[in-house]
Amino acid sequence: MKTKKSNLYVYKKEYLNTHNIFFDRVISEFNLEKIDADIIAVLHLLQDAIPFTRALQKIGNLKIIIPKPRSVNQEIFDFLSKKSITIINKEYIGSKIRDLKQKTVFLDIGGYFSKYTDQLIEDKLNFAGIVEDTENGLQKYKKQELTFPFLSVAHSPLKDNEDLLVGEAISYSVERILREQNIIISGLNLGVLGFGKIGSSVAINFLKKGASVSVFDKNNICLIQAVSQGFSISNKDKILSKSKIICLATGNNSLTDDDFGKIKNGAFIFSVTSSDDEFDKNYLEENFKKKLVAPYIVKYSREEQYFYLLNDGETINFVHGSTVGDFILLVHAELLLSAYKLLKSEIKIGEQKLTSKERDRIAKVWIDVFKLGLSSQERFKLHKNAIELIKRYNSVFLGENTHILLEYVKNTPNSVSRKNKDGHFTASGLIIKNNEVLFIFHNKLQRYLQPGGHLDEADGSIVSAAKREVEEETGLIVKTHTLFGDMPIHIDIHKIPENKKKNESMHFHYDCMFVFELSDKKSEIDLQKEEVSGYKWVSLENEFKDIGIKKAIEKIKGVLQARFLS
Repeated sequence: MKTKKSNLYVYKKEYLNTHNIFFDRVISEFNLEKIDADIIAVLHLLQDAIPFTRALQKIGNLKIIIPKPRSVNQEIFDFLSKKSITIINKEYIGSKIRDLKQKTVFLDIGGYFSKYTDQLIEDKLNFAGIVEDTENGLQKYKKQELTFPFLSVAHSPLKDNEDLLVGEAISYSVERILREQNIIISGLNLGVLGFGKIGSSVAINFLKKGASVSVFDKNNICLIQAVSQGFSISNKDKILSKSKIICLATGNNSLTDDDFGKIKNGAFIFSVTSSDDEFDKNYLEENFKKKLVAPYIVKYSREEQYFYLLNDGETINFVHGSTVGDFILLVHAELLLSAYKLLKSEIKIGEQKLTSKERDRIAKVWIDVFKLGLSSQERFKLHKNAIELIKRYNSVFLGENTHILLEYVKNTPNSVSRKNKDGHFTASGLIIKNNEVLFIFHNKLQRYLQPGGHLDEADGSIVSAAKREVEEETGLIVKTHTLFGDMPIHIDIHKIPENKKKNESMHFHYDCMFVFELSDKKSEIDLQKEEVSGYKWVSLENEFKDIGIKKAIEKIKGVLQARFLS
């Protein structure tokens, strides 16, 4: 069930922050708000699951995740397990459905929930509907009467890029596995059963690699498309008996029991989806001998016939850490918006889909984030917030000379961006509990400091940046302290030395230090271990050496004392 571990730290900051920005922008674009309703989701537990689950938590309560077999990264599994999300295997779905307490939306991949819809419909008040991701899953639902709200992204143009890149990943993994057995693709006969989006992508990629590709599909329109793209078409029996490599890409029983006897001796077979969607694996194991002969290659034989299943018939593209890059976000955003519409009860009974205008808005956000960068509108919003914040601070804390900073910020719009090489804002948080303040040990600096970091374009305000950094680094859920609100207790201006390894010159940080308190939702510390490795609660009466922290604590003590005396 679990694939090779990846290094979470490699992509955590760069990858996750950018993807979080994208989802925050989508949530803002469509004015999505959190609804007190539950979400149960089938997911690939790969790196893109972290920002996606974070986004789902912002529109509802992500209660349960059912991982797709063969696409589970152990680090991602462990990370999400610590986020108060139940992770179960698919065989336990039925029992969990019986436990529905409130309105629930189901996110599906491959029609997992299709066999449970009758059970779900029995309690219509709690069953809000299903969102399906894939073509084969869509077909499973279409076989039944849709007496509930249902949305599918399978035919969305936003999914086209994902399907194309999945086909490339599949082709890569197949070629790599075979090359390790000294088998070269070029010149071999390769048959593709199913010329849908992924099947056609696989066919195109193997044609580029020099294979002689033949195509079969039950849909005549798909066959015409194959011919127009230069492929040979053939009947199913001929492809099975002549092909050295066979691709199963129908998502709907590529091979029946009788088909196994027609497969060419020594053929290599691979699937683009789960084995249970392409053939009866139980029949295969009952009638053939099974033997692992090499990594990801299982031999099936009976009497004089034998053939090989790559990855034992399970989808092949996750073997080598399949990824479709930032394009997966387009599909995830459509799933997110579809789920929200179900949570809001905006979808009627039967199959529905997002409008072309809604999809275009998602695409525009994607372009803004990944191709155009920080928009002038967002920069203006964050810059304006910084100016207003300093003005408010000056009106309360007189004589701190922050009017000089105010003039600089007024004339320097990109002071809210770390790209400003002279100086820029950062945001940090002092968490107060029982007259103590929380400090974490920063691995990079090798010292205890308050949690904090740079601003992201999606933060919208400096206090939200501080809250995000605090929660990411400590695992806590916090809120601005009742006594201090959303104004910094201190703005600490300090010099950052030159860092030649990062090609950074000496510059200044304008650190806005906010005061937070623990929320009732989560009070257990779960450190972001890639960056911090320890924590301690320190009495406010402690003698602090850091000048900025010392000034902030003195102000905090003054406010707390004034409240006590009043």
